[in-house]
Amino acid sequence: MDEQLKFIIEQFEKNEINYWIDSGTLLGLVRDGKLIEGDNDIDVGVWETEINKIENWLPVNLSSEQHNTKKYFYGNKVYKIKIEDNKNPLARTIDINIFRKTGDFAYCP
Repeated sequence: MDEQLKFIIEQFEKNEINYWIDSGTLLGLVRDGKLIEGDNDIDVGVWETEINKIENWLPVNLSSEQHNTKKYFYGNKVYKIKIEDNKNPLARTIDINIFRKTGDFAYCP
């Protein structure tokens, strides 16, 4: 398994963050049994109820010298957290997509 994907899964499970593999990452794992070659990110989905756990986990586990973390907002709510490895240009970006529920629908803006 890809080391970055393994790291994020271990960290989320250790910190009891409910997640799922999403988008192109899920496609590659299901279709090819591995991440898609040339895909430059790892996509993880979480419910918005997990944001506090993620924000508590980020500064403790990712040094600001090695990692650049960006938050993207829709209105005043975070809809994506992007983590880039500053010291390894070949590392994939980790995209944490924040999903919301409205009635019977789930969406990430």
